[in-house]
Amino acid sequence: MGRTNRREAEKIEREKRDALKSEYAKTRTFADSSMTIDEACGRYWTEVGAASHRDIDWYCQFIIRHLGADRPIRDITDGDVARLLAARRKELVSYPKMIAGKKAKERTPKLVSNATVNRSVIDPLRRILRRAAVKWKEHVPH
Repeated sequence: MGRTNRREAEKIEREKRDALKSEYAKTRTFADSSMTIDEACGRYWTEVGAASHRDIDWYCQFIIRHLGADRPIRDITDGDVARLLAARRKELVSYPKMIAGKKAKERTPKLVSNATVNRSVIDPLRRILRRAAVKWKEHVPH
């Protein structure tokens, strides 16, 4: 990239250095982030969960149990989320069986619905990771 004009060459060099510095800063802070999923869920519960939703504790326990309490949030991948969703979709819930419009004592087990999966896994995990990124300045993968 030979330049005949010194100012032009210095400008290009400055731009490249700035780009490398910003890239280095991003990777350095990303690597330094060490908040675990357990810490993130605990902090979320303290700041938001106790007042917002009665089931958030169960949701957090499910996420921690399947991702691992010591797992850094920066290491959560799409594959981990897919396995988490699959684990939730395999669970059975039992609803009272209706006989002639009345609830019977017998319960019929059914797989968890997609809406329940969204409500109990996707939404809480999204909220926790978004709060970690925006409020707590943690680096969370997309």
